[in-house]
Amino acid sequence: MVSAITIIYMVITLLLSVLVPVLILVLLRIKAGKNVYVPWLAGALGFFVPQMIIRIPLLQLAGYLPGFMGFVENNLYMYFAFLAVSAAVFETAGRLIVFKIVLKHRLSYVTGLSAGAGHGAIESILIIGMTYVNNLVFSILLNNDLLSVIIKDKSTLDGLIQSLTGTSSELFLMAGLERIFTMALHICLSVILVYFILKSRTILGVILVLIIHAAVDFAAVVLQYNGWSPLLIEGSLFAVAVISVITVVWIRKYFKVDEEIYEEPAEAAVREGY
Repeated sequence: MVSAITIIYMVITLLLSVLVPVLILVLLRIKAGKNVYVPWLAGALGFFVPQMIIRIPLLQLAGYLPGFMGFVENNLYMYFAFLAVSAAVFETAGRLIVFKIVLKHRLSYVTGLSAGAGHGAIESILIIGMTYVNNLVFSILLNNDLLSVIIKDKSTLDGLIQSLTGTSSELFLMAGLERIFTMALHICLSVILVYFILKSRTILGVILVLIIHAAVDFAAVVLQYNGWSPLLIEGSLFAVAVISVITVVWIRKYFKVDEEIYEEPAEAAVREGY
């Protein structure tokens, strides 16, 4: 039986992971007064393609390689580092392609904000939002004695029941808060990379973003593995989010205040009704 408070926390996390990204996009459109949708969508693709289409399937395939799981068990910290660095590499590559190719005529402070928001939004919606839709459905089925009708394999069923009933209720809530903190980091990293590209110091920007991204990911998984309380881990991520927001606000003064997102002629024609 999944407790009522656990289900409530699942609902809150689902709302946070789906509605907050949408709210951020709406606020960007209102506050910026510019075309933020294309950069947002480009930023979303900058996460989706490298991670969901390339990296995650490759990691799944690696799990079938002979000796891979044995290597992981004997070299956990090396594996944690590999996961962190590979995530940083693939996502930074996605950002770089988006900014250097897709949005090369649009680079500005607002472009960085919008693309970073899209990057964080699609991660939040796909990884947490969709997971919590499943969690809620499975919880309702379990509470109505219908889960065994859907899932016939006993080991899979037992594992799912254990994860739903044996996990602390607060952890289901913290997953939603973590997504908000992570979105702040993604926006910050995108703004930083845009800044360095505009200053013709792309390599330095890429290296800096890689280091920050990998360090945060590595620290989070190591703290969890070493038994830190979820509250302390989320507190650390909250600190990262605060630093990210401060950085985003601070770095704006180094962009040209009159920068506008370049509007393609075709888009202008559509907007004006031609």
